[in-house]
Amino acid sequence: MGQDGPKITEAPLAPLELLLEWVRSPLVDSTLNTNQIGKFKGYTPSALNWLVENEYVVRFHRGGGMSRPGPRRTKMATYPELVRARLGLKNSNLKPSTIRYYNSVLGIRNPEDLFKVNAKGLPAMFEGIFGLPHRVNATTFAKTHQLPTAKVKEWFRDLVRSERASIIAVRGKRLIVCQVETEP
Repeated sequence: MGQDGPKITEAPLAPLELLLEWVRSPLVDSTLNTNQIGKFKGYTPSALNWLVENEYVVRFHRGGGMSRPGPRRTKMATYPELVRARLGLKNSNLKPSTIRYYNSVLGIRNPEDLFKVNAKGLPAMFEGIFGLPHRVNATTFAKTHQLPTAKVKEWFRDLVRSERASIIAVRGKRLIVCQVETEP
């Protein structure tokens, strides 16, 4: 069957459910913050921490250093603008764009933690959960397990590149055949 890595066999079920939900969503290639991740099915803070520790998800900090959200405001704010911004931020029913504007006037930069699925860790995760594929097409495998076809094709290419699998053609379809490792 499949090669189970030690990280996946020791894993609780919730983090893997969260990661699968994340991978199956159309937002797989975008960066998300904790509020957006919180809407996924298996989300708990400990599940997200487990995924970050095992490098299935990459965390990066936005708001300071080289990757800040945008250029600093170069226009000097007038005194009436500063007063209006200070008073405006005390109001609770502002649009997000208005809050961003007032923050930029006052020079407030809110740092933010963003998360993204680690594309290099997906093959190990797929192998640990679904095992090695045998005599199946990448598109068929992706549709069966409700995974993004592009990510499954990358996984299949990785298996062929590492010589753990080979491609055969059966009636015009390209199928993957994995070599089963025998123990001595």
